[in-house]
Amino acid sequence: MNDTPPRRRPGQRRGYSLVELLITLTVLMVALAGYLRAMSEAMELSRVNREHALAREAARLLIETLQEQPLARVYAEYNARSDDDPNGAGTGLGPSFDVPGLEPPKDDAVGRVGRIQFPENAAGALSETPATRFPFLPRDLNLDGDALDDDVAADHVLLPVRVLMRWGGSSTPRQLEFTTFLVDRRSS
Repeated sequence: MNDTPPRRRPGQRRGYSLVELLITLTVLMVALAGYLRAMSEAMELSRVNREHALAREAARLLIETLQEQPLARVYAEYNARSDDDPNGAGTGLGPSFDVPGLEPPKDDAVGRVGRIQFPENAAGALSETPATRFPFLPRDLNLDGDALDDDVAADHVLLPVRVLMRWGGSSTPRQLEFTTFLVDRRSS
């Protein structure tokens, strides 16, 4: 047996050249960068979906809570006025609320994620007047046959409610809005 290594033929190379190695490394780095970017975007999308799920669940729970209460109490408890609070002046929950897991936007003056809005006139009274109507919802809130009453807080039968969620999302500020109307089920 012959123990000598085979001889190379002229022009035959052994291994890779520096240029080939650099090209291979460049291709690998581009592929790795693409993979890391896709992973980063997937994680961001997951955070955004989580935030939206928290906001939707908080709004759903709030609307369910509102639906369980007498209609007159809902408006008095959650409006911005303190003189009509059900348990005395200054005891109402008010129109804003926190959502665990979400932070309000940095520019938010109130410093809370959630807001409850009612169709109110400039004086802060529940109103049917055209300037305060919620789109796509009933306008005659006290069912008296006209939709022009400027203050129906004492005799409303329907209550439009808008739940607005604004938070300083993981990358940009986000917002969700839910609009519905409540009917006092206890009296029907």
